[in-house]
Amino acid sequence: MKAALALYQEILPAGPALVNPVAPLAGARKRFHSPRRASYWLRNRAEGPRRAGVTSMGIDGGAVHAVLEQLERETFDDRILDERRQPLGARSEALFTVEAGNSNEILLGLAALTDWTASQDPNDGIEALARRWWIKRGSSPDAACACVLVARDWKELLALARSSSDSVRENPERPLASDRAYLTTRKPLGGDLAFVFPGSGNQYLGMTSDLGAQWPDILRRQDHENGYLRDQLTPERVAPWRLAFEPGWEQKAEAELNADYHALIFASVSHGTVTSDLIRSFGVEPSAVVGYSLGETAGLFATRAWTSRDEMLRRMKQSSLFTSELAGPCDAARQFWRLPANEKVDWVLGVVDRPADAVNRALKAADRAALLIVNAPVECVVGGYRSAVEKLVEGLGCVFLPLQGVSTVHFPAAKLVEKQYRDLHLFPTRAPKGVRYYSGAFGKSYEVTRESAADSITTQAIRSVNFAALVKTAYEDGVRTFVELGPQASCTRMIGKILGPLTHNARAVDSRGSDAVSGVLKLLAFLIAERVPVDLKPLYGARTFCSGHQPAVPAPAQFVRLPLGGRPSKVSWTPPQASSAPAFIPAPSVRIPEPRLPGAEFTVPAYQPPYLAPGRVPAAVQPPTSAPASLANAAALTAQAHEMYLKLAQNFANFQTKNLQEQIRIASGQSIGVRPEVSEVSPVFMDRMACLEFASGKIGAVLGDA
Repeated sequence: MKAALALYQEILPAGPALVNPVAPLAGARKRFHSPRRASYWLRNRAEGPRRAGVTSMGIDGGAVHAVLEQLERETFDDRILDERRQPLGARSEALFTVEAGNSNEILLGLAALTDWTASQDPNDGIEALARRWWIKRGSSPDAACACVLVARDWKELLALARSSSDSVRENPERPLASDRAYLTTRKPLGGDLAFVFPGSGNQYLGMTSDLGAQWPDILRRQDHENGYLRDQLTPERVAPWRLAFEPGWEQKAEAELNADYHALIFASVSHGTVTSDLIRSFGVEPSAVVGYSLGETAGLFATRAWTSRDEMLRRMKQSSLFTSELAGPCDAARQFWRLPANEKVDWVLGVVDRPADAVNRALKAADRAALLIVNAPVECVVGGYRSAVEKLVEGLGCVFLPLQGVSTVHFPAAKLVEKQYRDLHLFPTRAPKGVRYYSGAFGKSYEVTRESAADSITTQAIRSVNFAALVKTAYEDGVRTFVELGPQASCTRMIGKILGPLTHNARAVDSRGSDAVSGVLKLLAFLIAERVPVDLKPLYGARTFCSGHQPAVPAPAQFVRLPLGGRPSKVSWTPPQASSAPAFIPAPSVRIPEPRLPGAEFTVPAYQPPYLAPGRVPAAVQPPTSAPASLANAAALTAQAHEMYLKLAQNFANFQTKNLQEQIRIASGQSIGVRPEVSEVSPVFMDRMACLEFASGKIGAVLGDA
């Protein structure tokens, strides 16, 4: 039944059971932040509801097989929606905001946060504290200054608040030292905010899994919009759990991912749409969209200028562009270089630390190599035939960092398949108002239409792209804050090198090696500190049923600590309260209406336990001589049986206490053969015969039929 329940929860629409109880990857993983098997609950909605078969076999050979099917519903009760919003429970980090008009008011707010935190129960989870603080303080988007802290526990929150206060007193214009504390006491930077989408080559195993598990509503929305969401996210490639038990599974999984260009393309675009939807769910909206290579496609889909993701999937599966023409055998490059059919196109590309001018001069002596992308003033991507690229790198005398899983685009050979490439990207287009889209091919913003979007993406595929110039153009157009919505923060690094000392902000939601929750919270904290409008209500203002958001349960007053292993040591034991009489819990007064006399009430008196003579079954638990005349009599018998159970449990506890005392005596070094004197022997509740009756299943003969 437990297996059936677990599978039933997993086949709900992105249901609550998002964590695999086996969790084989907890101790050996690379970029897997947690052992969640998102592939269990991702689905292709067009293929019908989820189904699962559950088989249970008994020790007698009997078997039961159940087929469970997902209930498809357009609407759900509000409580169901609230329960499914945060299925993994309370998060391990939370952010706390202090917004005010000036630095002095920030100090007062931090003092209030410190005093309030010190008054809270330290056993409460950090997210529960954040929820209460947000409800208490709310938000002040019009305030000129803000200090935002991202803490992992109660102590860290106090430390961050105190260190932030000290920093503000010393120099309110100085940024805070910790990457978990963000402060603005000056005039905010302002300007436009741009969403930046990276290209292929930044992929890593497990990307999107944590974000989808922590915020499943994002995937539920996309599941409603797309019929083949599972095929787009490609969990079998990005999160290949089937390989987890094989030696060297990470290397094999990465090789499979890098060799599957369809999976690479769709996983990268899907990751961009998930991160974009997540950040936009907090009220953060872009004024501009900047894409790096494949990032242009991701930006169009993420902002819903394009909505035909299923159609793109269908076209890609039917096209040979990324199976033979531009990837795999690279037939377009073979034809461009006029290579014989039996010669392998050994295509390679990577990053070199040289400016574009130097690369172009060196290319004159290197045949079959090309400059593909200008990343930054002193950083370029080059590619081509392996021997030619090696000759180019040797001539430049530079560092070469190879990239994996990237096709032969941004190269003139793609012109041989230009029409097929353009037809692949012709979709109904409806760009949102107030958003500027930047083209790597045109080097500027452009009006997005069905034809212009296809032209931009096709043109950048057949010639090199200058990303550095594109970022400078966006900056000149008023963009001051760049938020990267993709894996590994490569564009954030490049933007910092491109703009250099120019005043700007560049942040990524998914930095290399960072935890998914931490990355999202730190980005939101940074944006709030820079006074970018952020709505924390979806994070802390919605109704919750997470156990971690409730007050902590106090620890038991009595407990025993038993050290296991190591050298013999004393046992710490807190005994129960001593009492001359056996512990007894009286039955409560029960009021039960009599069916024959509506409205009448009966009170069951407190039960007094009889004397338990050795070798006798108590009369209180003997079978009744006649059936009970009313529900009140039945309730009385039930209460009596319950008191007998409590008596039995108390006797068992006494035996355990005596056993523990004996262990303590042995541990203290007393002789094993010497037993403490027993002043009197307590009467036994069940003798040997009664125990045998009980063990054989005849419980009624011992405790009574009731």
